[in-house]
Amino acid sequence: MPKVAVIVPSYNGRKLLEGCLKSLSRQTFSDFETVVVDDGSTDDTIGFVKANYAHVRLIELRRNSGFSAAINAGIQATDSEYVALLNNDTEVTPKWLESLVDVLDTNPSAGSAASKILWDHARDTIYAAGDFFCQDGFGGNIGSGKPANDAMLNSPRPVFSASACAALYRRRALDDVGLVSEHLFMFYEDIDLGFRLQLAGWDCIYAPAAAVYHIGTATTGIFSRKRKFLLARNELFVIARNLPGKILRRNLAAILRHQFKESVHALDEGRPRTLLNARLTAIAAIPKLLRSRKRIMAARRASTEHIASLIQPYDDIYPPASIPQSDRGPSSGSSAAGASVLIIRSAGPLLLHAIDYARKSLNAAEIDVLTMPGHEGTVPTEQGIHTITYPARDRFCGCTMPSRLAHRLRRRRYETALVLCGGRPETGFLNVDLVALRARAKRVIYFMPDGSTQQLSGRLLVSKFARFGLNVCVAGAAFLASVVFLLCLMLASAFERDALKAAYRNRD
Repeated sequence: MPKVAVIVPSYNGRKLLEGCLKSLSRQTFSDFETVVVDDGSTDDTIGFVKANYAHVRLIELRRNSGFSAAINAGIQATDSEYVALLNNDTEVTPKWLESLVDVLDTNPSAGSAASKILWDHARDTIYAAGDFFCQDGFGGNIGSGKPANDAMLNSPRPVFSASACAALYRRRALDDVGLVSEHLFMFYEDIDLGFRLQLAGWDCIYAPAAAVYHIGTATTGIFSRKRKFLLARNELFVIARNLPGKILRRNLAAILRHQFKESVHALDEGRPRTLLNARLTAIAAIPKLLRSRKRIMAARRASTEHIASLIQPYDDIYPPASIPQSDRGPSSGSSAAGASVLIIRSAGPLLLHAIDYARKSLNAAEIDVLTMPGHEGTVPTEQGIHTITYPARDRFCGCTMPSRLAHRLRRRRYETALVLCGGRPETGFLNVDLVALRARAKRVIYFMPDGSTQQLSGRLLVSKFARFGLNVCVAGAAFLASVVFLLCLMLASAFERDALKAAYRNRD
């Protein structure tokens, strides 16, 4: 029996698997088996694996059951001491598995080990160095956008949880808390599992020597409605299932504030219906969530104080930044060599396509990229490309206010503003920012994930603002839905506290 089983879930990932499996064949650690779980793919994944990787164990699921179900199918089909989870859009370095195994071998109280995950398109930039969970209920990747040589991210240390993109788990710990929650389908499933491990007293250790390169959102797409729906819904699911009642009551104001910001942010992006659907789905799932919560809290061994110490304020993770004026790119919007372009919102690999489009189709000599704190590292450091970061304090509820955006872009004039857009332009990004943006650029072009473009015309502008009133109502309803959800959870936690007190009295 091999010591480690490497589980690689894949859905229509034929083009991605080859690089992933080749990198696994170069591992310095040899006592492992590779298990590919095909999650109902419609491409030729199964035939490709059988024809080219006979040593790889293949599990075929009849239908697309989701990332979590595929992982669980792989775990249940193996009996190794350790279980490694690996996304199909990754490439691991030779000492990846050896480094993770060493962490769990030398830390018996650790239930999981987190990898140092780097962007595949920007290999000197962190994608994730473990996962965090904030006081406002938001969870995400530690160190995202920071340089790979950051001192804090190059030494082993405890973290809240491991990113399931590339992680190692102790099977005994999984037997203790259960497998990945299939109710989450995908996204936040690793934070949910990490939360349960922490509640049960299992630590998570970050292993910086276990380096992985990750494409990111290769299956769902960074802008897809499905992705945004699952992120919004599962955020509430994790709170309901795992957050101790005392911490919930203490942080209720921060959680509500975050939910309000998300509602306004959804309004700015033109996706409030997706957010409303996610929150209504969460309300409908409350009975099932409370049953799960009861089981999780019954197995809890960690103190409330210990869990509270692991949950950080958001500003501790992404402190407000201040970008000197000298670092904000050119002050003029024209160049003798070609036009100048402003690209709004860097979005991983899509940014590279946008830069290529700006240079080839727009003849851009100077390119400014406007991005958020923590995402600076995804912007290529090439001649003619400049990064403008707007600090968190310049933002209102997740949206840049027009006056603030105008201030950030002062004295700048652009031939073109290129807006990275995830859907139809009439319902897309920058409803709030358009006034300031139009004042700084001669034209605004929406750049879609498929490479197509659409220029902002007067008709499109009217269409966007005609929808804005309706979207305000939908965003307000989405926030009210989150309030209802949290009030129900607060009520349930109060009964939970009374039940615990009664149990202690009976014990005495």
